[in-house]
Amino acid sequence: MEIILSIHSIIRWLVIVSGLLTFLDLLKDKPRFLKLYTIIFDIQAFVGLILWIHYLINLQGINFKDFHIRFFAIEHPFLMLLALTFAHISGIKARKGNIWKVSFVVSFVIVLASIPWWRGFL
Repeated sequence: MEIILSIHSIIRWLVIVSGLLTFLDLLKDKPRFLKLYTIIFDIQAFVGLILWIHYLINLQGINFKDFHIRFFAIEHPFLMLLALTFAHISGIKARKGNIWKVSFVVSFVIVLASIPWWRGFL
């Protein structure tokens, strides 16, 4: 599982970089990197789902007073799925020519707020 966690941590940086590139596209009307952001985020979500299932199977009771257990069992997965939903909404809006920028910004802000920064860079 350590290998999968390392992969998940590395992909996190790909999501951030593609999100920053997409954020730079906000100044233009063409979302060139939005599809890349969504695809990398989908891969990240799949790897995260594997980690989450493994985490819940090995969890010996849920103590919601413990921040780390609550964060990784509930808050992090829920917020990341919410951010992934907004990323896909922005992709749909961009294909239809509608305003995609607001839903992308919501997605990216949720991603940045939900990353466990205290875990280190990898």
